[in-house]
Amino acid sequence: MIKAALAIRNFISSFSQFVLSFFKILFLSKWFKKFPPNNGDTIALLANGPSLNSALEKIKKEEFPSNIMVTNFFCNSELYQELKPNYYVICDPSFVNLPEGDSVFKDFYRNLYEKTTWELTFFVPYKSLKKAQKIIQELQFFNEKITISGYNNVNFNGDNWFNYFFFKLGLGMPRPTTVAIPALMLAIQMKYKKIKIAGIDLNQHQDIIVDAKNIVCLKSTHFYDDEITYKPFYKDKSQNRTFTSSEIFLIFHHFFYSFDIIAKFAINQNIEIINYSSESFLDQFKKI
Repeated sequence: MIKAALAIRNFISSFSQFVLSFFKILFLSKWFKKFPPNNGDTIALLANGPSLNSALEKIKKEEFPSNIMVTNFFCNSELYQELKPNYYVICDPSFVNLPEGDSVFKDFYRNLYEKTTWELTFFVPYKSLKKAQKIIQELQFFNEKITISGYNNVNFNGDNWFNYFFFKLGLGMPRPTTVAIPALMLAIQMKYKKIKIAGIDLNQHQDIIVDAKNIVCLKSTHFYDDEITYKPFYKDKSQNRTFTSSEIFLIFHHFFYSFDIIAKFAINQNIEIINYSSESFLDQFKKI
């Protein structure tokens, strides 16, 4: 009886989530999305985790892919002009909701537009596209080498044929809790047959403690000494509320569950994903 009740509850929960996700796609997604043509079978997806440098050395020992995708603040590094990636992905709304007096994100746009001297597709979520274009216009940045392309980052969790149908069309994706999720989905949707990933560490939980006052804190290091300190892990810039342990680990659950779905979708599409970061907590992909 208990098993039957749990099964019914799980079915109702799953069905409700499916209906909600379907209507999200129906009304929030931009239909008939065209993806840039791929330029070969292999692409390297480089995130910004600490393991990136060592992982790059592993990739360089092989034939380095001519197709490279990067994310977030990668253009602030010297590697950006060295590697000359042809795809760039952002997802975080902070990139288009600039606070008064902001310099961090303005510097991002400046670096992106001033450093890029090669053809680049800049992927921005459709819901942030107009804001991004407005910021670029207001900052008076122009670069004919950069093409801005929108993508749907509507949450559509699930790993069955119905989800895969919408994934292939680019109408939805697993919950995009980190930019690596839409980046991987875009690489799959562009039909690259082998995706080499590096710098997706997802090991931030190792830097978290709960102090004597039951405040969740995040490790902080300073460039001028070896001292390690822990600061409250705030939810937003107002610094009024900190995360609880349950909230933090629920977020991590969403991280890893989305990658579970991506791994199954990639197999369904006959696409191989290889993880070159040995320190990464992703256990869904083959490691080198």
